[in-house]
Amino acid sequence: MASIPNKISSILIMGITILIIATGCGKVEITFHSKKAIFDRSPTLTTAAFIGPATPPTLLNINPASPSTSTTPTLDGLATTDTATVKLFTSSTCASNEIGSGSKDEWETGGISVTLIANTASQIYVQAYDLIGNPSICQSITIYQHDSNGPTPVDSLSPGSATLNMLSQSPPMNWAGGAVDAGIGFDHYEYSIGTTNGGTNIVDWTSAGTSTSTTATGLSLTPETFYYFNLRAIDLLGNLSTVTTASWQTHAEALAIAPTSANLLPRDSQTFSATGGYLPIIYSLSIATGSINSTTGQYTSPNDVGNVTVYATDDTATQVSATVNIALVIVATTSSKTLATNEKYQFSATNGFPAYTWLITSGSGSIDSSTGDYIAPLTANMATIRTTDIEGYFDNISITTNEFVESDRWGLFNEFNFRARALTRDSAGNIYAGGGGGDRTDGSFPHWIIRKWDGSSWTTIEDYMGSTNNLYALTSDNAGNIYAAGVTSGYPKWTVRKWNGTAWSTIDEYQMELNQEAEAHALTADNFGNVYTAGYARNTAGYYFWIVKKWDGSSWTVIDNYQLAANKIAQASALTSDGTNIYSTGCAQDASNYFHWIVRKWDGSSWSTIGDYRYVATKASNGTALTLDGNGYLYTSGYVRDASNYLHWIVRKWDGSSWSTIDDYQLSANKAAFSYALISDNGNNVYAGGYAQDASGAPHWIVKKWNGSSWTTVDDYLGEPGSSAAYVSALTTDNAGSFYAGGYVVEASGAEHWIVRTGDSSWNTSDNFSMTASISAGVNALAQDGASNIYATGWADDGSGVYDYGHWIVRRWNGSSWSTIDDFRLSINEDIWASANAVTVDGSGSIYVTGYATDDSYYEHWIVRKWDGSSWSTIDDYQLEPTKKSVGHSIVADGSGIVYASGQAYDISNYAYWIVRKWDGSSWSTIDDYQLEPTKTASSNSLVSDNAGNIFIAGSAKDASNYYHWIIRKWDGSSWSTIDDYQLEVGYDAMAFSLMRNNDGTIYVTGSAKDASNYYHWVIRKWDGSSWSTIDNYQLTADGSANAYSITQDGSGNLYVTGNANDTSYISHWIVRKWNGQYWSTVRDEVFSSTFWTRSATGNALIYDTLNDLIYCGGQREDGWSSDWYVEKLP
Repeated sequence: MASIPNKISSILIMGITILIIATGCGKVEITFHSKKAIFDRSPTLTTAAFIGPATPPTLLNINPASPSTSTTPTLDGLATTDTATVKLFTSSTCASNEIGSGSKDEWETGGISVTLIANTASQIYVQAYDLIGNPSICQSITIYQHDSNGPTPVDSLSPGSATLNMLSQSPPMNWAGGAVDAGIGFDHYEYSIGTTNGGTNIVDWTSAGTSTSTTATGLSLTPETFYYFNLRAIDLLGNLSTVTTASWQTHAEALAIAPTSANLLPRDSQTFSATGGYLPIIYSLSIATGSINSTTGQYTSPNDVGNVTVYATDDTATQVSATVNIALVIVATTSSKTLATNEKYQFSATNGFPAYTWLITSGSGSIDSSTGDYIAPLTANMATIRTTDIEGYFDNISITTNEFVESDRWGLFNEFNFRARALTRDSAGNIYAGGGGGDRTDGSFPHWIIRKWDGSSWTTIEDYMGSTNNLYALTSDNAGNIYAAGVTSGYPKWTVRKWNGTAWSTIDEYQMELNQEAEAHALTADNFGNVYTAGYARNTAGYYFWIVKKWDGSSWTVIDNYQLAANKIAQASALTSDGTNIYSTGCAQDASNYFHWIVRKWDGSSWSTIGDYRYVATKASNGTALTLDGNGYLYTSGYVRDASNYLHWIVRKWDGSSWSTIDDYQLSANKAAFSYALISDNGNNVYAGGYAQDASGAPHWIVKKWNGSSWTTVDDYLGEPGSSAAYVSALTTDNAGSFYAGGYVVEASGAEHWIVRTGDSSWNTSDNFSMTASISAGVNALAQDGASNIYATGWADDGSGVYDYGHWIVRRWNGSSWSTIDDFRLSINEDIWASANAVTVDGSGSIYVTGYATDDSYYEHWIVRKWDGSSWSTIDDYQLEPTKKSVGHSIVADGSGIVYASGQAYDISNYAYWIVRKWDGSSWSTIDDYQLEPTKTASSNSLVSDNAGNIFIAGSAKDASNYYHWIIRKWDGSSWSTIDDYQLEVGYDAMAFSLMRNNDGTIYVTGSAKDASNYYHWVIRKWDGSSWSTIDNYQLTADGSANAYSITQDGSGNLYVTGNANDTSYISHWIVRKWNGQYWSTVRDEVFSSTFWTRSATGNALIYDTLNDLIYCGGQREDGWSSDWYVEKLP
């Protein structure tokens, strides 16, 4: 049917427009329209159908908006007035797939809900219907996207499982992969934290944005608890992925801090670090001493010393601490120290960080690395020691070690005779000279001497003493050992001694028959380590044999026992070796008693005589020396007598087949000449040494040189001006090619000096050696006056007759030299003795000396002599009883001009008393006459006074059982009291020898006391004004006696004590011990250089030189026969 055009008319009634639409065929549609509401009032007409609304509805809203997770969104909009119904379709023809419908009013007010297929993008179409059901056109109004699928879960979340030592945050979480959204698209990540998998009780779901890592902070977690980190992805519509979970445990190792202690200097720094515990760690201080960075733990100390505690606190308030010690840098308590040899001293330090360690960085001595106890070396030395604290900070101390040096060696001297007879060198080029002489002018007590030249100085390395000692030969082997040959003992023994570089040993003492003379005169060594010695030995029939012996390193063998004629004299004087063969020369009598010059050769298996020479058939000829030149030629030298009986110096040469005389020499015609020594320079030059008399008969020291064709005299020496004779006995060379000649020179006094000269074309004296000493002398006491002069008193034996004379001696040191100012005796008869035992100085500078002197009847007088600066006078000559012994032992002047002397005197019954006498300036009086037990010996040995006028006396006195007691008595000006009565062991002797009072009034006493084994101990006792204590009890060896004789104190308060002590061989040592406030040390231990078994040395007196800060020690040293007056000083 054809369509009928519409006719529309409208009427406005009360604001409502009424549309009247004539649709044709008598059909009318009435529509009311007001604002958005359109009301249809369509009467039912019976007229024919019309066309529906001309315009489809328009879409204003869709809720929820697309895309959306809802499948039933509501759509609303506008529709034309002629619309009665609105239908929505997903079909483009609106013929099917209706998804919702509603009235025009629903469409325009509440909207029409549709139902869509899930997770699909739906194209929505709308169609309007009028009242009679006529549709509008079908029109697409929107596409609606539904999405209810979340993103894919995260592929990986790390760490998957961990521990964390933090309570305020999670571990740093990282994830990757997944989170793919197939729908509308990914938007962000969310996480939660809980104590269960997926839990949110710690942190509810929280956005992490689009980052792939996060750390949850601001937490408050519980230690040792498992926590879960839950992660999900969310798309743009809020769709969630499944949850990915990782766990961790809150766990921490024990909190610790390092270092646990630190030693810092002011303004120093130290960083502390904590391990374990729950982070964060906060650093703090116990007190405001310095500053600390609370985060890094770096501490800075203040500009001061002190202690502080550093704390490290973790998130659970657990706390650990470290201590900081702040100190100034270590400082030794002294920067320098002067010590005596062998003194023990404990050094210390302050500040720094103990414990200190100690080290010697230069010089010598020894030190305990932990205590700082240093023991000075035995010789003068400069050393540096370092003290270091545990942090490596250090300080240095300079140490000067001083040794006692000779100040005065004096006596009523005799010079002794010494000769150098042999020379050799070792492989290092050192030169050794051997010889000897007697220590008395008559030659008794002879010394066997060996001296060594090291290129710069001579030292005596052997002084071997016996009754007939003489050294004749020296040699060295390839190992550097030195061998000396000669004669020793009462019945002269052939003796060989060996030096291994450190000690001497006797390796041969030989006699052909017991108590028959034997002497070794020559030595040599071959290339195989064998040593040969030659000389002579006598049998019981009185015949002398030429002897050569061989030493293979372990035993001796006689390899030559020769006489030219039976029962005649033969003796070997020299040996040499070409490395394989041994050559020997000497002399031997023929049947007519004429001496032949003999040379013999040993080829290792047999001897042959290769030289038998006489200058004149009926005169003596003698070979004394041998050498080989570089060409292997053999030379021998010696002496012969001509027909007129004059001695000639002869040198002969052997070319391997025949002999020729190459030198026949006299310095002056018909005057004696004698060659003793030969040496070659290993070329063609040969040197011969000996002596030759000039026209006046004076023997000259002669060295001659043979250059292969002629001789020249290279040294003609007669000693120093006034010398009367000089002799060469030996020759050698050193490694540098210098030549040495040894022998002796006779001085004008008759004394023989050992001489070694060196040179080639020009010669000079290298060593001039002798011994001088008094027959006997010793120092008993020392004192110093106000001008710093030192006075030594003692005695000296002049040895001038069959009986010796003892002199009372006082010597003075004025700062530059010693001089004798008193030499006193009561009598000039033989065997009369005097000794100055003690000395003191009064306030005016007068010197008082006490001791004793023997009168013509040999009775000893107690003597006091006074020196007023210009002359001496005897002011006391005392005997308790005439014809009885009285001896002054000690003397002191107090501050008031009173002089006190103490000692010992015997009464008429020969009982000895302890005596103290007082001099008031005009007269003497005896103020103490003491015995511990009546009729028992007592002796006063030392005196000292104090500022109050008290006098203290030390000595000894016997008890009723005849045991000596160590006695100290005090005089207060009116009466005596005994303040010390001491024995080391009850019933054993004890004696006090000396006293000293220091500035604080302390009294020190020295002496000796026997133990239960009858050995004397060196004892020092101290009186503090109320009680006594023993502060030193000393022995050199446990089974040797020791005596302390004198004491003094230096300006630093150190005590020095001297005396003697016996070693295990009963040899007396000169001892000085020092107390430095910490330890006693033996700072002087001297054994007098002598091989005689009774040698001894003792220190008797000490004094401190206040002006020059020196210690003087005096005494005597004895070599078995004589002793010297000896004073030494310690700087």
